[in-house]
Amino acid sequence: MKLYCVLLILLTGHFLESSQLSSFLKEIEQDQDFRSSSLGICVMKESTGEIILDHNASKSLVPRSIIKLVTTAAILKELGKDYRFKTTLSMSGEIKEHTLYGDIVIKGSGDPSLCSSRFASQNGLLKSWAKEVKKLGISEITGSIIADASCFEKSLTPPSWQYEDIGNYYGVGASGLNFNENFYQVTFELGKEVGALTKILALSPAIEGLNLVNEVTAGKKGSGDQAYVFGNEFNYNQTIRGTVPSGKPTFMIKAAVPDPAKLLAEQFNHALVSEGITTKSGSISIYKEREMKNLSNITEKSSDTLLDLIEKTHKLSINVYTECFVKKLGNGSLDIGLLKLKSYCSSLGMDIAGVRFADGSGLSLNNLVTPQAMCEFLRNIKKEPYFGIWKGSLTEYTKDTKGSILSYFNSPQFYGKVFAKTGTAKNEKSVMGYLDTENHGRVVFCVICNHYLSSLSSFREKMRSLFSLVLTDSSFSNLSVTSSR
Repeated sequence: MKLYCVLLILLTGHFLESSQLSSFLKEIEQDQDFRSSSLGICVMKESTGEIILDHNASKSLVPRSIIKLVTTAAILKELGKDYRFKTTLSMSGEIKEHTLYGDIVIKGSGDPSLCSSRFASQNGLLKSWAKEVKKLGISEITGSIIADASCFEKSLTPPSWQYEDIGNYYGVGASGLNFNENFYQVTFELGKEVGALTKILALSPAIEGLNLVNEVTAGKKGSGDQAYVFGNEFNYNQTIRGTVPSGKPTFMIKAAVPDPAKLLAEQFNHALVSEGITTKSGSISIYKEREMKNLSNITEKSSDTLLDLIEKTHKLSINVYTECFVKKLGNGSLDIGLLKLKSYCSSLGMDIAGVRFADGSGLSLNNLVTPQAMCEFLRNIKKEPYFGIWKGSLTEYTKDTKGSILSYFNSPQFYGKVFAKTGTAKNEKSVMGYLDTENHGRVVFCVICNHYLSSLSSFREKMRSLFSLVLTDSSFSNLSVTSSR
């Protein structure tokens, strides 16, 4: 059915035929790349809440990673910018003649950054812990290394995540005890022929009991990482399928650790052995709190501040961080955390009729938001006392900016005028944030497109044209665009 656009100026009551934006939106409606997609756009004045551009702004759409902004704001309000996750190292039993007759216990509080290489404060943590144990005069441990992850529910991943995601590094689960963001690395050796089966050279770190079936072949040069790991949480039988690009002798991918807490215990066991301390009963993870007699504290590790973690989340879009945040909101429960997210949005004055939360990161296709609701979130959060530090943690577009933001605002005209977050998946694209315009002051914006089957670069190029017009156009006001199909 042929597409028709109705362009209406709500305040003046006449059609805005000369507006560059109206011409752009006509082109979008007739663009073949958008014909089968669902596109929603909302631009709103921050000062008044006046919607100055509405294209399906009230349509519920899959947001992908821009939903992280809601999660980080909610946890910041709940815990405060200076909050630090704490992980304790303790022992049970007693020491006699250099032998600990008991267990070593690592108890978590959901720190997503524990042992992460992204934070200097986490470097060498397990080695330093092993030295603390050695200082106690212990050279042998009769019990186990117990990783106590009971502060969170046992289920690591939201039930609506896709099977092709949960075995891969971006689909790692959120545990009460995490280890280096819960991924391991697989290094492949490639042959010279395209289509030849690769060989797994190394796993880092090594995971006890992992059975990895390799079906990955060499793809064409420049074809990128097309390898996917298939395996559920706590399942030590995993399969890797797909291709990795030829052109170099080796190629590395990242995969999800089946049980992060157990891997942490295993790695600490190795650190103890390197300090000359032997253990007899291995490493285990527990997900239900148990009473442990004669438990005494050895040392404690605090994370960097919550604000530090949020800054990393905004700039690098790390899913496991926001999944830990939403479980923390729910006192360990994902479902309760999601209810608190919705309650938080309601408290900000957002219209949540078209909003559904299925996770904290945006990986689930069951998440739904409207562009208008997300603009209301961006505008209304300004009233909150933590707004300044939260907004300051967003990516600001400058001449040194890298990453996906660069593709949307790749022009000096945007320097210092944009704070934004993007969301990108195979068929879903999104971007939202703040833009200081030349004629309308600061505006908040949200663009979400689902089922976009053309290239990501073409989408970003078209959106860059839109943002350039929003930045400079002096004529549009209350521009409402609806499509009939």
